[in-house]
Amino acid sequence: MSNTYDEFSRAKYVACIYLARRMHTKSEMYNKLIKKEYAPEICEKTIEALIELGYINDTDYAERYTKDAINLKKHGINRIKRDLKQKGIDNEIIDQTITELDIDNSEILARLVEQKAERLDLKDIKQKNRLIGFLIRRGYKYDEIFSAIREYCDNKGEI
Repeated sequence: MSNTYDEFSRAKYVACIYLARRMHTKSEMYNKLIKKEYAPEICEKTIEALIELGYINDTDYAERYTKDAINLKKHGINRIKRDLKQKGIDNEIIDQTITELDIDNSEILARLVEQKAERLDLKDIKQKNRLIGFLIRRGYKYDEIFSAIREYCDNKGEI
């Protein structure tokens, strides 16, 4: 029994070291503990304890990640959803977070198009495609991108 307790204590200690650096999702923490060769039951028990203590909270993680992705990285909703899914966040939490934050993708996209288009000649198809590719990788939808580019060109008097 003490061996299991010792392993649990060590796993909790290791997890706290990871959490001291940055927030982690349940899935990320589980994978890190498994890589450290802790037994799956110990990993689950450790994560449950950390959730009870409030050190791991996937909903809070998703909300903070989404706000940072929008405000700092200028990512679109598709990219944010994909990134959160890769981090092991449940679809319900992702959808709830996106809905609650009421994100205006078009405003962010318009600012991004304006910022990038200043250095490009959008009449040149290569440069325009480069801008479109950049925005798609950022997680914006094709139709949103074309609307934003069209609006930018209309405001600048370009076609």
